[in-house]
Amino acid sequence: MRRLHDAGFHVLADKPWMAEASGLDDLRHVMAGGPLAVEMMTGRHDVTSILTGKLVRERDVFGDFDVGSGKPSIEISGVHHLEKTVNGRPLRRPPWYFDVRVQGDGLADIPTHMVDQAQQLVTAASRVHADAPPPLELLAARTWPTLVPRDLFARVTGQSVFPRSSSDMVKGDGASPTAPTPS
Repeated sequence: MRRLHDAGFHVLADKPWMAEASGLDDLRHVMAGGPLAVEMMTGRHDVTSILTGKLVRERDVFGDFDVGSGKPSIEISGVHHLEKTVNGRPLRRPPWYFDVRVQGDGLADIPTHMVDQAQQLVTAASRVHADAPPPLELLAARTWPTLVPRDLFARVTGQSVFPRSSSDMVKGDGASPTAPTPS
């Protein structure tokens, strides 16, 4: 992104903008000015997101966020598929797609959309509700590794073995986690 930005190109980026902390300086540089750099957040333009926002703004339909029960007002979960079909054909991914040191982990992708969705809902409600809900507060989150069996890796990448660069992540029977195992 930095090279494109410095060459004068506008950048539309998808996650991850960076896969590790060492990329933070590049990100700050790109965001400081010059050509436009935008994270696309395509989910914002999904018809279900648009309709949900409209429903939240209709107090007679949606009601209010429950902020007094001690329970979460918004609960979001999601599933991300590693093996996909696009235009009737299996999506082929490069081997580095499964390396969190290059691609980032789930924290750089799916939860980013979930936080964005929660912020959109609260913002939509606060635009029409005089007694807007209090600011968002993260109550809990969890993460775990996604094991990628060798046969799934082969189907998705077209390569029968994990790259040598991922050998430190391959465990036992040949399953490779796409995220570090929590200790």
